[in-house]
Amino acid sequence: MDSSHYYHTLTLFITLIGLCYGDRVLPDTLFGAVEGNVTFTTTLTPTNTPQFTISWSVNGTNILTFANNANKVSPAYQGRVTLDNFTGSLELRNLALNDSGTYSVSIVTQDITTLQGSMELHVLEQVSNVVIKASASDVVEFNSSVSLSCSSSGSSPSYHWLNGSSEVTASDNVQLDDGGSTLTIVNVTRYDQGPWRCNVTNPVSNDISQSFNITIY
Repeated sequence: MDSSHYYHTLTLFITLIGLCYGDRVLPDTLFGAVEGNVTFTTTLTPTNTPQFTISWSVNGTNILTFANNANKVSPAYQGRVTLDNFTGSLELRNLALNDSGTYSVSIVTQDITTLQGSMELHVLEQVSNVVIKASASDVVEFNSSVSLSCSSSGSSPSYHWLNGSSEVTASDNVQLDDGGSTLTIVNVTRYDQGPWRCNVTNPVSNDISQSFNITIY
């Protein structure tokens, strides 16, 4: 093998090493609350020296670049981001709904290995103001039906009903409609008087209503 072919092979080998990509640098999904903070935590083990370069972006728009031991932060993220130069993890603060998107990181390690990853951030409003309203508050046992509706503020709510301390599910005499926000009791009995509560959750918060009682004659 002549020397020129040897050096060409060696250069190709080093280049291939430098283009090795990490499949699981980031988890798939992260949830955050409006005005809260999140941290995009990489799977990298902290190093003794900073990574060679780190670049973060959202939906293709640059957030921050670390190179030559210095951070360059885009104006829209000034004061809102903190980078861990040793793992590539990024903290984003004071979240707004429009911070939702696909976040991507590209890291070049000190041994010139390139690692890349991306994940989805979903920013949600926290659940609040949970209120129960009833179609009737005074009913006759075995001769009446009553509907309880649960309303709330916040993003992507899930509804869970409680009668006393027991969670209520659909049955022969209980119907759940409108995504679970409306509960209808058919042919009420004395055991349906309550207290009823509505617990509303989403991935970043939960809130529960005041107790509501049905008067059954």
